[in-house]
Amino acid sequence: RPFAIPGRYRVRLTAGAEQRSAELEVLQDPASTASAADMHAQLELQLQLREMSDSTSELINRIEWTRRGLGDLEERVRGDPVYAEIAEVGEELAQALIDLEMELFDLRLTGGSARQDTIRWPRRLWAKIASLAGYSAGSDDPPTESMREIGDIYRVQLEAHLRRWAEMAADDIADFNRLLAERGLPPIIS
Repeated sequence: RPFAIPGRYRVRLTAGAEQRSAELEVLQDPASTASAADMHAQLELQLQLREMSDSTSELINRIEWTRRGLGDLEERVRGDPVYAEIAEVGEELAQALIDLEMELFDLRLTGGSARQDTIRWPRRLWAKIASLAGYSAGSDDPPTESMREIGDIYRVQLEAHLRRWAEMAADDIADFNRLLAERGLPPIIS
């Protein structure tokens, strides 16, 4: 969590219908030599990393829900020769979704293999963002140039993954949903 920078704040607590508020002043750590600009830079980086982490998590959730829809559909049409084409296209689409998700989060770290040594597999984007946030937090000092550069690299990667998802949703998933509609089946969500 990003540190609040020194200043005056109004805090509000709501419990049911009751609400209370109070003024609060956050003071700078007396041992800190950071300037106000240093602390603002640190806060800005932490907020950017939190936004990137949230966006990555949201994308992973969307992919998971879409994969769940494909799994439910596969159970419904399994073994029925009338739906052989749908099953085949669905499997290809599911694999494309897994490939995208594996760039964001290593799926081998969930379920039965979660106990395995995580050093075996390289960290994926979500874990890298979380690590950078952890390594760069906890100080009033400004982020280093390396921290900013790595954050920029991760932002570019995230933007590419978001574009890839948008293209999949607009093309592959939309085409698949049209195929489902032609066969009288409900669409999968994306």
